[in-house]
Amino acid sequence: MSVPLRPGDVKADLQELGSVWSSMLTQFFRDGELDEACSVEVPCPHCGHTEVEQVFRLKGFRHGTCVSCETVYVSPRLTDECIEELYSNEYYNTLYITSVLPMFKQRTRLLGRGKFDQLVALRGGGLSAGCSTLAQESERYLRSSETRVGQPMPSR
Repeated sequence: MSVPLRPGDVKADLQELGSVWSSMLTQFFRDGELDEACSVEVPCPHCGHTEVEQVFRLKGFRHGTCVSCETVYVSPRLTDECIEELYSNEYYNTLYITSVLPMFKQRTRLLGRGKFDQLVALRGGGLSAGCSTLAQESERYLRSSETRVGQPMPSR
């Protein structure tokens, strides 16, 4: 009998993700404040007003509630150039290598094999002739120590 999975077993490591995100944002801050060279004041994105109340900070960014329409938004925010720099290929590479890929590898390890075994058990230990190639490829894929998570199975 298999051990029940818990959500934390197959989800991304949010603490590690937060650490990576924080380290990537440091280039845009000086002494804990958003660097003026990297920021721009913006009006409410919904109604255009600039007066805010109930200001609070989250991860170094100032959030405020528009007094006119009660939209909560960030101002100042990163400039478009800084946003492009932040969400570069390096961002996605770092994010995927440190968080997403380990999560998918864990999911494949915990779920992939179990689902394959379930399928075989449901078919009475064998698969129909039409599924045999898929079953053989799946078996090879799941057993391979070289399996790259996130990569599709090779097609014939």
